[in-house]
Amino acid sequence: MCGAIDGTPVKLHRLPNDLNSSSSYRCRYGYSSVLLQVVADHKKIFWDVCVKAPGGFDDATHLRDSLLYNRLTSGDIVWENVMNVRGHHVRPYIVGDWCYPLLSFLFTPFSWNGTGTPAQNAFDAALNQGAENSKRARARALEGAGGEWAFCKGARE
Repeated sequence: MCGAIDGTPVKLHRLPNDLNSSSSYRCRYGYSSVLLQVVADHKKIFWDVCVKAPGGFDDATHLRDSLLYNRLTSGDIVWENVMNVRGHHVRPYIVGDWCYPLLSFLFTPFSWNGTGTPAQNAFDAALNQGAENSKRARARALEGAGGEWAFCKGARE
């Protein structure tokens, strides 16, 4: 696993006057925001950051509109470091929660509520543990970054 992807709304204290569609900035928590999409690893390294979508967008839509997605699906980013795991060639991948689509480079859980088979639930638990490690690293990195990252203090976990 290279890291985990996650999106979180960053609160806007006021909207610019020229925005006609201010309702699209209202996030699921009820305030105006933009979405922060981060791919981070367990070492607090940010592999990708995207702040492009209004807070009313969902994480999967934001991903599909990002440069990261375009580069990964076009083959612009080639992950040649293939590992042999129990006789199978495995490329690097990122993990996301259930709101992201399953892609060749993005692993997601089978279900969000543990309704899968025992094997699926075990996979989901392992996947979620890896994702949580990266989310904690991202949170620690944002807390300690200050300066140019101070705008993220309103980011919700």
